[in-house]
Amino acid sequence: MKDNPDSDTFDLDISDILQQDSDTFDLDISDILQQDNLHTDQDKLEEIVQAYQEAIKLNPDDADSYYGLGNAYRYQEELAEATQAYQEAVKLNPNYIDAYNNLGVTLKEQGRFKEAIQAYQKAIELNPEDADVYNNLGNVYRNQDQLEEAVQAYMKAIELNPDYVSAYNNLGITYRSQNQLEEARKAYLRAIELDPDYINAYYNLGLVYVDQGNLEEAIQAYEKAVELNPEDTNAYDNLKMAYFNQGNESYQQGKLEEAIQAYEEAIKLNSDDANLYYNLGVVYADQGKLDEAIQAYEEAIKLNSDDADACNNLGDVYRQQGNLDLAIELIQRAIELNPSNAEAYLNLGHVYIGQEKLEEAIQAYRQVFLIRASDDEGFKIRQSAAEALKKLGTPESMEALKDYEVTQ
Repeated sequence: MKDNPDSDTFDLDISDILQQDSDTFDLDISDILQQDNLHTDQDKLEEIVQAYQEAIKLNPDDADSYYGLGNAYRYQEELAEATQAYQEAVKLNPNYIDAYNNLGVTLKEQGRFKEAIQAYQKAIELNPEDADVYNNLGNVYRNQDQLEEAVQAYMKAIELNPDYVSAYNNLGITYRSQNQLEEARKAYLRAIELDPDYINAYYNLGLVYVDQGNLEEAIQAYEKAVELNPEDTNAYDNLKMAYFNQGNESYQQGKLEEAIQAYEEAIKLNSDDANLYYNLGVVYADQGKLDEAIQAYEEAIKLNSDDADACNNLGDVYRQQGNLDLAIELIQRAIELNPSNAEAYLNLGHVYIGQEKLEEAIQAYRQVFLIRASDDEGFKIRQSAAEALKKLGTPESMEALKDYEVTQ
C-alpha cells in the first residue's frame, strides 16, 4: 500500500489561471455604446455601424465618427476593422487621446504589442495624467514579459490615482511573476482594502498564499472569492486544490484526522474527483478503519476504473480483512492495468501466503525483483519481498532470494 497521498498526480499549475483585469476602454463618445446589453444585440450594433458609416460619407474628416465606428466594431469583435477606424481617427485628430488608448487596447488583443505600446505612449505624451493609459501600458508590458517596465507603469497609474483598485491587482500579478510574493500580497490586500468586494484580488491573493505555503490563508481567500461569485469555477477549483494540498500536508505531518477533514471538504466541492477518494482511502487504511477505506477506494475506482493503485490498495485492505479471493481479483486487476506495479506483486505474494499457496507466492515475489526500482519506495518494496522470502525459509524461497541479491 502506498504510504503517502498521490500529491504529484494533482499538481495543478494555478499560475496559468490568474484573474487579471482587462484594459480600461473608453466608450464615452456615444451614450448608446455604453448600454450594458449592447454587445449582445448584434442587430443594433449593425445599425450603429451603418449610422457611423453614413456619417463618415457625409463628413469624411470627422474623427469622432471614426472613433465611434471603431468602438462599434470592437463590440462586434471585428478587431482589424476597429483598428483601421481608430487609426483614421488619430490621423484626422492627432490629439485624440481616447482614440489612441482604444487603439492600444485593440492592437494588444491582436498580439501587436509593440504597436500597442506606441499607441499608449502617444496617449501619455498628450496627457501624462491619465492613469488608465498607464494601467493599460503596464498590461501590454506584462504580456511581453517586460516585468520591470510593467511595474513602473502600474506604479505611475497608482501615483496618479491612489485608489486605482485594478492597478493594484495588476501590480500584484506582476510582482508574483517576479516571485516577489510579499510585495504581491501587499498589493492584493491594498486592492481589497479599497474594494472589499473585489473578487479578482481575493482569488489572486489565494495564489500567493499557496506559493508561500500558507494553505489556511489561501483557503480563506478562495472561500471569499467563491462567496462573492459562486459561478467562478476557477475559484472553486483552486479552493478544492488548497484543501487537497492541506490534506496532503496534514497526512505527512501525521495529523490524520485533519487530513480526513481537508479531503472531505475538497470532496464537497468536487465529488467526481477520484484522487480525493484515493487519498482518503490511504488515510483511513493507515488508521485501521478498513471499512471506511474500502468505501473510499471503491468510490475512487467507480470514478476511474483504470486506477491501478486504487485497485491494489483496495485489494490489500480486503487481504487484511481476510477476503482473500476478492483481494486476488483486485490485485490482479491492478497488475493488468500496470504490469510494472511492483507493490501489487508484493501484495499478491502476501495474499498467496495467506492461502498457503507458497509456489504462487514465491513467483509473485520474484516478479518484484524483475521490476527496476527507481526510488526509495521501490527499494523498500524489493526489501519487503526479500524479507518475505527469507521468512518462508524453504529451498525454493531461498533460491528465489538469489534474484534479489543479483539485482542489488
